[in-house]
Amino acid sequence: MGTLRLPDRIRYLRERLGLTQAELAERIGVRDATVSDWERGTAKPRTRSLRALAELTAQPGEWRAWLKTGEGNAPRVDWASDQPDPRLDTPPEYPEFLRTMADYIARGETSMPLEEVEEWARKLVRRQKQQEAKEG
Repeated sequence: MGTLRLPDRIRYLRERLGLTQAELAERIGVRDATVSDWERGTAKPRTRSLRALAELTAQPGEWRAWLKTGEGNAPRVDWASDQPDPRLDTPPEYPEFLRTMADYIARGETSMPLEEVEEWARKLVRRQKQQEAKEG
């Protein structure tokens, strides 16, 4: 991934968590405009804000270091177990799929192997059929 500017690293983490700027702001206790300013590079987050960003993940130490320096690849994105996942209304497989895709992207790969895509499609179709059977 190389060294990204701090605004880009913040945006990268927010997008990998699947949050809007407003949702991220609410979770870490700042104003929406503050997150926007960070991502535009017109303001820098305080140390406690960087810590709060990192604490949203299951690997806060790794994320805190990467957010500060930008050196190396971004860590894998997993939600911290005490953080509510904003995608609770999506199939349970969906966050895992997003993490898998984020891993490919973090490694600089532009696509997922066809076999893996087909397996994900089968999982989601099974889930949809189960949901329809419950509602039916």
